[in-house]
Amino acid sequence: MDQIRQTIAVLGEQIRQSDAYREYVEADALYALVDAFNKARQTLMDERAAGEKDMAKIEQAQKSMQELYDRIMKSEVAQAAVQKQAAYDKFLQQVYN
Repeated sequence: MDQIRQTIAVLGEQIRQSDAYREYVEADALYALVDAFNKARQTLMDERAAGEKDMAKIEQAQKSMQELYDRIMKSEVAQAAVQKQAAYDKFLQQVYN
């Protein structure tokens, strides 16, 4: 049984050190940031639609959205996605021109 545990521990460590696992964790963190951004955006939309607008809540939601957007765009996952989108757009431009 100890040998099985040791083997599992070694495999677990190899998984944690793999690029695939690192990318998975980064993507998961990015999804959490996007979710928080969407919640802040919803708060902003709700406050703007309210009869009596709470300017403090509106300003806080705007500030939160900007901070989250900056963090999202600085993530490696988002930067890679932007680069892939740019390459795809360039490819489509070549196809249609």
